Amino acid sequence: MKLRILGIGIFLTLTLLACSTGAPPAPASPRAEQTPHILSTVTQADSTLIPETSTPDTPTPDNLAISPKTASQVKLLVILHNDTLSQISQLTWRPDGKALLVDSGGTLTLMETATWTPIWSIPSQYARIRFTPDGRELLTVRGDEVQRRDAATGKLLSSHPISPEGLFAISPDGRIIASTLGGGFTLTDVASGQVIKTLTADLNSGPTTDLAFSADGSKIVAGSMNGDLQAWDAQSGQRIIFRPASVPSPLYECEVSGAMDGQPDGALLVICSYPADDYSLAYYQVGVYPAANAQGSSAVIRDLDMSGYWGFTVNADRSRLAVFTDEDLELWSAFGGSRLLTLPGAAGDGMTFNPAEKRLLAVWSKRSIQIWDITSGQKVNEWRRGGSDSPPVALAFSPIADSRLLAVGREDGLLELWNVGGEKSAVWQYNPQTSEHSKPNPSFTSLAFSPDGRWLAVATERDKDTHNIFIFNPADSDLTPQFVIHSQIRVDTLAFKADSSLLYSIGFFSDSVNAWDINSQKIATSWSPGTSSLLDLAVRGDMLAVVSENGLVTAWKNPPSSASQAIQLSYTWGQLLDISPDKTQVLIRHGYDLEIWSFATRQWLRGWIFKSGEPHIAYSPDGCTLAVSAGKELSLLNTQQGKFYKSFSDQKANLVKNPPTFSADGALLAAAFDDGGIGVWGLDSGLTSPAGVIPPMRCGSFSPPPTPTPTLSPTASLIPSETPTCTATPVVTTTTSPTPPPFVRDLYLSDPPMQGDDVLKLQQRLLELGYAEVGAPDGIFGRMTREAVRRFQERNTLTVDGYVGPKTWARLFSPNALRGD
Repeated sequence: MKLRILGIGIFLTLTLLACSTGAPPAPASPRAEQTPHILSTVTQADSTLIPETSTPDTPTPDNLAISPKTASQVKLLVILHNDTLSQISQLTWRPDGKALLVDSGGTLTLMETATWTPIWSIPSQYARIRFTPDGRELLTVRGDEVQRRDAATGKLLSSHPISPEGLFAISPDGRIIASTLGGGFTLTDVASGQVIKTLTADLNSGPTTDLAFSADGSKIVAGSMNGDLQAWDAQSGQRIIFRPASVPSPLYECEVSGAMDGQPDGALLVICSYPADDYSLAYYQVGVYPAANAQGSSAVIRDLDMSGYWGFTVNADRSRLAVFTDEDLELWSAFGGSRLLTLPGAAGDGMTFNPAEKRLLAVWSKRSIQIWDITSGQKVNEWRRGGSDSPPVALAFSPIADSRLLAVGREDGLLELWNVGGEKSAVWQYNPQTSEHSKPNPSFTSLAFSPDGRWLAVATERDKDTHNIFIFNPADSDLTPQFVIHSQIRVDTLAFKADSSLLYSIGFFSDSVNAWDINSQKIATSWSPGTSSLLDLAVRGDMLAVVSENGLVTAWKNPPSSASQAIQLSYTWGQLLDISPDKTQVLIRHGYDLEIWSFATRQWLRGWIFKSGEPHIAYSPDGCTLAVSAGKELSLLNTQQGKFYKSFSDQKANLVKNPPTFSADGALLAAAFDDGGIGVWGLDSGLTSPAGVIPPMRCGSFSPPPTPTPTLSPTASLIPSETPTCTATPVVTTTTSPTPPPFVRDLYLSDPPMQGDDVLKLQQRLLELGYAEVGAPDGIFGRMTREAVRRFQERNTLTVDGYVGPKTWARLFSPNALRGD
């Protein structure tokens, strides 16, 4: 029987009946789903492959190692980046135009543009960020909290639990926030967090796409997707609705911009597209609408060359319109409707005009910031990130006991060695020669340390005909290859023999395993499992296993000996992830499934299915923990109990689809993000303490699922017994507060919908409280879930917005939560 672990918070309580009681085990926090499942298998056994099993040693006192006993102390310690900033996602000018606020990879950094010197840097998990008009403060919004920060230092000044939905604008004096709420708008006092006024909007105008105050703060203007502009008097709340200049019908769509880019007078820029008479082409109409008088006058651009634009903004005096096309940036006269300049190759991910220097435009991409002079069309300044943000192909800690050296191989051919807790210690860039007719893209496909730590092997693919394995000595200060192994086919997976004398490899859909002699750099031996198209290889001590495209897993002891065992999977394209530390089990992935096969019992032992992505795994040195990365989640699994005891699911970036890695002493765990960063988890002292010894193997493999204890039935016999009768002890029941999920995020209706175990826990709790409109819990935050949340918020005197933030989470799991039935 193969078990799949389902949901969150499944507690297993065993009650012993014969005059004794048993304490329930500690609750777990699984991040996977369990479903009963049976797999048909075809097996061939050889007892020589099954090592003797032994009782795990008595656990030694935990020190810095990651383990179930230290679960409460394990956290994300640091993210290793090649630069102070990772992938740039947004820029905001300071009102004086002399500094840029850069949002990148979970970090908010204020950089002086004259020297590109960071002024301050803080962690960033904010949905919306804005300077106050005087530039002295910074307002940041995340979930249902608005923070005021000192713009000069980044320090927190105050925080209030208010929740501007969607867009928000700041009054010129920085005291009031106008924000969208449902179909209308609210005015909120920043200092107190109190709602001052609610403005009613025309629901026929469609979704609001921009919002602004006028320069004197007397007017509030909003633009919608269908081209409507609405204006209110900020004091009386009187509303004026007006449209841009006549636009033929039918419209394709309208976009509104300007206020979100810091326009000082709250002017809104509207671009509406509509079809030509024969519907073969699109025309564009541009309108500029100052907020001061709530009246608009527009210039019209009807130019077919503008078709295909995907981003635009306007400068502070609204004289210039910047437009992103497919590859270039174009500058237009916002009033005359004529194209003034084309900047070839200047297109990026976003742009914003300098609010003080009207001629300067900042354009950013993932790796650089460029400042352009729109008068001359010249690039006047540029800042470019160092290093590489290419996703890692593989990463591995050195196996030497007293080392925490981390090797990282990236897709673009950059090899890095990090002294975790310190700085990067060495870098090597693979730069192959290129011909005049081709420019190959260098890349790494795999890397592996030898068990003695002497060698680091890195497989590269220069082009379809050139495949090399570079061998490095990681102890050398100058990271250069000691020698090169030339392969006839692309090498997909590398692993060393236990004595470090041979390097095993399999190639792209190859039929054989190659064993390279490290001394001669030649193939010492090669053998085939008797099947074609090998997909993956794993080595644990003297055992080697491979999996083929047709689902055949073959394992050898002391390969290439004839002693082997084969497993025929019931599916194809399975991925071989690892062999257990005691070599009695093999872990296999199929899609989002993770499954364990036992060589000892010749059957499937356990299985999990992950909703967040394909699982990638790593064993801790003592074998007691399995780290599983999937999607944005990194989870720790207790191999003896088969339960997840820790999960980290608050990453902004996805984890790269390759295995995480433990340091040799088990104190640190590293995993790669798709933005190029490397996350390191452990205890606080893990980065500063010297590396320890390799811990002994205490948990060699997964324990079988527990067998349920049978319930004893009372006997019908009335024959008295001289044995003393046990008097049942009355059971005292206590009312306890429901336990909230340990890891919660803000939940709300989105497209695509949010999903995960926290959503499942939310739905289960709502159903438990009688809010039946939530429907059957499925872990997906849909409209029914939102309606259940709204009714819960209404019943419990919370803001009724369907947004599950800290207040709603706390009330949900409070003993005072009001029921819905």
